[in-house]
Amino acid sequence: MNKVTLKKSPDRRYRRTISKRLGSQLTSKESFGQRVRALREGMNLKQSELAQMLGVSSKAISKIERGENGPKFERIEDIAKALGCTKAYLIEGETEHAATA
Repeated sequence: MNKVTLKKSPDRRYRRTISKRLGSQLTSKESFGQRVRALREGMNLKQSELAQMLGVSSKAISKIERGENGPKFERIEDIAKALGCTKAYLIEGETEHAATA
């Protein structure tokens, strides 16, 4: 794998590196959002409750679930922990890794 070096902000570097590693998987915001919503509803959580757990606004959760915005890469792990699943499940929908150990 080629190392990507940018002289821009670290945020952009993370996105570029992750995008190269995962290809189009991160561009499927709607699928990601659908999985977040299904897991949240399965836990009987309101958007505001999940937002409070993550330290973001309920509007941010709503936008993620509708596919309008994707979460920052650093947030994916936090979302996965809060919802009791793996990052792989949220990003790729891998069902064999859906539950955390």
